[in-house]
Amino acid sequence: MIEDKRNCEEIIDNTLNTLDRCEKKIKDAMELCNQKKYICNLGCGDDMYGDVRVDIFKTKAMTLQWDIEKPLPIPDNTFDEVYSKNVFEHMKNPFNLLMEMKRICKVGGRIKIITDNGNFIFYLWNFIGLKHGEYRVGDSMRPDDMHYMFFQNEHLNNYFYKAGIKVISNKLLPNIYCKRDRNIQKIISFFIGKNLGMPHIEIIGEKEKEEKNETLGTSASK
Repeated sequence: MIEDKRNCEEIIDNTLNTLDRCEKKIKDAMELCNQKKYICNLGCGDDMYGDVRVDIFKTKAMTLQWDIEKPLPIPDNTFDEVYSKNVFEHMKNPFNLLMEMKRICKVGGRIKIITDNGNFIFYLWNFIGLKHGEYRVGDSMRPDDMHYMFFQNEHLNNYFYKAGIKVISNKLLPNIYCKRDRNIQKIISFFIGKNLGMPHIEIIGEKEKEEKNETLGTSASK
């Protein structure tokens, strides 16, 4: 009788411990869900990164077909992160795009841009015939999708400063598409430096809360 009672108490204790562990796992899962960032990927192409993926061309990854040179059909302060990879150099008016990225980003959210490094040696010393401006998809030119400009780290800092976006980081990256090229570029950078050896720049900024400037009305008398 006593042994049966002890067995019952042990079963109850084990059950309660299991329930406590389950409750903790449920809380952890709920916190993880709450922490999930809502991300917009502008000019996504075939990249599946993000929850809302926007491109002017219809692709498998795209969830919204739109010309991002135009104002975006997205409400203010929508996303935790607004992301753009190898798109900034395609813009005729990149500052307009940056301001739209800021507009649809939440206060405290991140704005992340990856673009081509204008200092990259194979753009400057074009002995291999690499033409940055003559952007092609396959063998065809796309009149609505071309390269218009280069950037250096300082240019991107200036854009973010002018847009009122706090720069968190600004760094050079090796090739983001090809592992073989990444390894070669790391070796080149060891000898000639990252400014010349790395083909991409990544800049990340934070949207800060904007303080409204209150102006006092004054009347001028002649």
